[in-house]
Amino acid sequence: AALDDPLKKIEALFHFVSQEIRYMGIIAESEAPGYEPHDVKDTFAARHGVCRDKAALLAVMLRSSGFDAFPTLIQNGPRKDQEVPQPYFNHAIVAVKHEDDYILMDPTDETTKELFPSYLGDRSFLVARPDGETLMTSAIEPAENNLVNIETTGRVDGDGRLTAETMIEFSGINDNAYRGYFARLKSDERRRLFEGKVRGSMPGARITDASVLPEDMLDTTTGLTARITYEADDILVRGDGIAILPLPSMGTEIGMANFILGKIGLNERKYALKTGYACGVQERMTLALDATLSTPIAIPTSEPVKTDAVSWSMVLSQEGDTLEATRDFRLHVTEFSPDEYMKLKDTLRTIEKAQRKMPAYAYVADEQRPKQENDILVESVIVECEVVNDSEWIERRTVRKKILTYAGKKANSELIIRYNPAWDGLELNRAIVTDAEGSVSEISDGEINIMDAGWVGSAARYPPQKTFVASLPTVSIGSTLEYTFTRTRRDRPFFTFRESFSGFDVIAEKIVIIKLPPGMDVAVHRNGLEGCVTERRVVDEDNYIVYTWEARDVDPIRREDSLPPLWDLSPTVTVSSGAWDTYSRRLNKRLKRAGSDQRMARAEARSLRRGNTDTWERLEAIRNYVALSVRPAGPSLTALPFSSITSADRTLTDGYGNTTDRAVLLYAMLRAARFDPEFVLVSGRPAIERFRNPLFEAPFWPVFSKVLVRVANRELDLPDDHFIYLGDTDQYAAIGASTQGGRWGLTLATGEIEPIQPVRENRSWSEYDMRVLANGDTRLTIRRLLFGAVFGAENKLYGLMRPEERIRHYHELVGAVAQSAVATSDLVTDFNTYPGRVEFSVDISEYAVRDDDLLYFTLPTAKETLFSLRSDERINPVYFDQRVLQQSKVQVETPPEFGIVAFPGDI
Repeated sequence: AALDDPLKKIEALFHFVSQEIRYMGIIAESEAPGYEPHDVKDTFAARHGVCRDKAALLAVMLRSSGFDAFPTLIQNGPRKDQEVPQPYFNHAIVAVKHEDDYILMDPTDETTKELFPSYLGDRSFLVARPDGETLMTSAIEPAENNLVNIETTGRVDGDGRLTAETMIEFSGINDNAYRGYFARLKSDERRRLFEGKVRGSMPGARITDASVLPEDMLDTTTGLTARITYEADDILVRGDGIAILPLPSMGTEIGMANFILGKIGLNERKYALKTGYACGVQERMTLALDATLSTPIAIPTSEPVKTDAVSWSMVLSQEGDTLEATRDFRLHVTEFSPDEYMKLKDTLRTIEKAQRKMPAYAYVADEQRPKQENDILVESVIVECEVVNDSEWIERRTVRKKILTYAGKKANSELIIRYNPAWDGLELNRAIVTDAEGSVSEISDGEINIMDAGWVGSAARYPPQKTFVASLPTVSIGSTLEYTFTRTRRDRPFFTFRESFSGFDVIAEKIVIIKLPPGMDVAVHRNGLEGCVTERRVVDEDNYIVYTWEARDVDPIRREDSLPPLWDLSPTVTVSSGAWDTYSRRLNKRLKRAGSDQRMARAEARSLRRGNTDTWERLEAIRNYVALSVRPAGPSLTALPFSSITSADRTLTDGYGNTTDRAVLLYAMLRAARFDPEFVLVSGRPAIERFRNPLFEAPFWPVFSKVLVRVANRELDLPDDHFIYLGDTDQYAAIGASTQGGRWGLTLATGEIEPIQPVRENRSWSEYDMRVLANGDTRLTIRRLLFGAVFGAENKLYGLMRPEERIRHYHELVGAVAQSAVATSDLVTDFNTYPGRVEFSVDISEYAVRDDDLLYFTLPTAKETLFSLRSDERINPVYFDQRVLQQSKVQVETPPEFGIVAFPGDI
């Protein structure tokens, strides 16, 4: 009411609904067909709704403010036929009549600055007017409204050290996409994102500072900007009297235009390419150079490209000690016809060639870590565990937390619990939300949904797992959430309990209480409790043993990529009443019983064995038969009681099974084929000593969730401690390979924990043969040899490809080498022998850049990496859950008339 400008009023109402009414993605219409739309006052009161609820509310509020507003249906997908009406639209928005047109608004995005996102341009929409309306098409926002503007200033000193500052301004679709993403990240997570982008632009660079404005991503009155400062040591490629200067280019790393370019793989298209929006990147760079770089030998030049669909230009110039570079790339249309697509490919080849060019100079040689922000404050967690007996216990968890940021609101507005009624009881005892003003809202039955797990429809034999979803009402920044739920666990192999005392948020208080019945003996493993967790053990008047652990004011774990499991990283207590040998004997007996006296399995195995005397071929025949006859479906071993283990014949009859039941079938058939198989459980953790002690000191049976069968036979002539593992590979894999190699395994026959050591190691070997001509043209042959599980994955990939898919895939492989690459051979894929081989050759026009008497190029392995590490430093260990072995070799034939003056050193 305080605003005079009608458009300002519209914007104010739009941002209220988009930001204050939470969009319910978890139970959208596609996932809950029975979900009933809210009355608008219910939506307003509950502060959440799906797209049609938010659209209805915004339309009502606009009408109440005097605007001619209507709910509107829009099809986020291909345009509809004007002549053939169809009633299906997949999204709801709002339209306001303004002069002779409509203002369209999409209130579902909670962090958008724009009323209507560019990705909904060129879409069919229908305004729901009482008097009717025709089908219309939304306008396409021009690329000028969807730019990323990048301004970089920096300096390169005499040692080749780069220091630079980059300012990034996001507009239109770039503001919309990046603002929503940044809203869910903490400042240190944003920093790591930019570290990866800077490193992609300038290998070896490291960030010194990164910030994003506005601090409150919901402040849509302020445009989205980022400021990054970074440095890199010795970026110059030096030789005998010459230095080549690689230029950083954040424009190839940031912006929605780069996401579109990721789809440009085919050499040609039969159908149009739909991109969704017009957008672009503008970049300007100014570098102050050391006096030793004041004499350029070559400053690259490039011809601009300009068509109706795409435009690009790059200009480099140097005045004295100052180098300036400007780049401008824009996609002007949202759909490229096959002819336009070919022109786009030509443009990308031009760009790629130009970006390989670098200035060359006559050269004479003369911590504070950012504090992690908090999205929520966990004020209190109380976990009470009452053990009834060795296989049954009751857990009650009471949580109180305060929402501090928008990201905290998004992550904590729903309580999601997965359980299986076959051996779990679940009850939500209480859930309330108290807002910043003290108003209390209690959850209602209508805000609780119980859904089947995703696998249930494909594996009806198993007891169905459920997903409990409670949408907490009126959650906002400043709200306090309190809830209590109780889980009854029964029919477990033995009592085991694990709880960590820190997480990614500040915890003011956490108390864990375990009450054991008289006479129950347990083992306790304590990881990192010293100094932060207090422990008490008492025996009450009824002889119950009560353990209590308390932690207060626990600092959060810094969010970083590739973190170890929480129980290893955080102060954690593990309590167990079991022993591996007892557990192994019991489970081994149950699995063997399911695989014994199975007539169908025995008959099939004998049929496969008949006339086949080669041991390896008999193993492969049985493995392939199970892989082709039994579809993988269902939960893991630890998600169901032992009573759900199925006999081999039943699994064969049903034609599907989880890893447990497929292992039982393999066991039955291998026994019938006169092998001596044994069951092995596999952990998801690598076999490193760091993880051994927790496994031994307090057995935690859920850690071994997969079942394999292994075979050791004198006829196989295997190395010591190596076995043939079956159950985790299909007919495409080589016998002797395993995807679980290098992880901890529990051998049920002995109860011993030992590493999984398959006969065939998982590794890859790449060879690159290059022949560089004096004009820069290059012939490149790429050859990959694939071993172990890598063999199976690639064999399956190519084995399932249809001819048209294979042609398209080859185009993408060639395009990934270079946009100007042209295939000079067929794609060779040979998996009839071991190891597998993938090989092809390409010619790349001007791959090496020729500037007068200088010729330079990068090796094709320059972008290869074993580790996707984005940060320059870490607080926590970096963790990989499997061993990786990649080897490569590059052989280069250079033109005889050139001598090498700059060469990469050994590492």
